[in-house]
Amino acid sequence: MHNNHWGTTLLGAILLLLLAGGLYTWHSLQESARRHEAEERDHKAQEERRQADRDLTAFAEVHLSELQRLINEIQDEIQIRQRKLSQLAEEMRRVRVVPETDPDFIKWNRAVLELQKKLNTLLEERKNTYVELKKFEFNPEGKPEQDKQREERLRKARALAETTREQFNSLRNANPQPEPASLPDPKGKEL
Repeated sequence: MHNNHWGTTLLGAILLLLLAGGLYTWHSLQESARRHEAEERDHKAQEERRQADRDLTAFAEVHLSELQRLINEIQDEIQIRQRKLSQLAEEMRRVRVVPETDPDFIKWNRAVLELQKKLNTLLEERKNTYVELKKFEFNPEGKPEQDKQREERLRKARALAETTREQFNSLRNANPQPEPASLPDPKGKEL
């Protein structure tokens, strides 16, 4: 009788371990499935954002070519300046100078921030113009004065592009990109 009690207890413990292991496995599988679904949703949302950006770019290339050209130029300018500032900061830190305290570094960084603000304004205008034109396109009433409103909206976006172009050119001329130094190497070679 005593052996039967131990056998029952052992069988109960084994069943309990199997149940716990099964629950853990089930929970792990559920958690993995939730993570996978979340990753798929994120991937889908990112792809939708990329497609929306492609649509906005295509729209602007057709209807607001100067605006899109300016957006592209400012994006390129920002990347170039950020790369050069990063390289400058690295060189300054290498010789134990804090770049954030250097007046030129601060000035050049502010110029990048100004460019980013102008870029954000243009991107917002591009999006708003796109939405407004889609409203005209899908408006079920289809009134004739909508063509006039549509052209006015395009004119407004083009005027912003022209104004921003002038500001961008002024900013570019007032804050030229830092040029890399060409210092002689102690061994007589150019760096």
